[in-house]
Amino acid sequence: MPDLRIRQLDRDDVARAWPLVRSKSRIASLSHWKRFAHDLFERGGGVIAVSAEDGCLHGIATYEPTMTKSFGHVLQVDTLVSFELSRRAPVRHALCDALTGFARLFDCDAVRVTMPDGTVIEHPAGTGGAGQCCDNSGKVE
Repeated sequence: MPDLRIRQLDRDDVARAWPLVRSKSRIASLSHWKRFAHDLFERGGGVIAVSAEDGCLHGIATYEPTMTKSFGHVLQVDTLVSFELSRRAPVRHALCDALTGFARLFDCDAVRVTMPDGTVIEHPAGTGGAGQCCDNSGKVE
């Protein structure tokens, strides 16, 4: 297993995530990405990143604690991108584990991931939730 590190990106670091974001996102430009991240920070959300030993980013996710009718307090994830060199998907698993931890930290009942095609995946924030984040079970139409 590679030595992966999870950390929060601050406002000054979000531009480093742009190459990953543009590969899987509907966000059209670096300036739009910076504006999206700025607005997210203003609403109490954030951006987490997975980096390798060399400091290169291999995955990012955006999150925001919100309220929904179906699940109550949820951690909304609109961007979840990982660059993997292994079928075991260690970067995606690290992101999902971190997001589930943030959901618990923010006292959320679930994690809600919006996929690039608009599909929504919801899973409980409790034990086992991170596995569902990674395998796309719990789809909501």
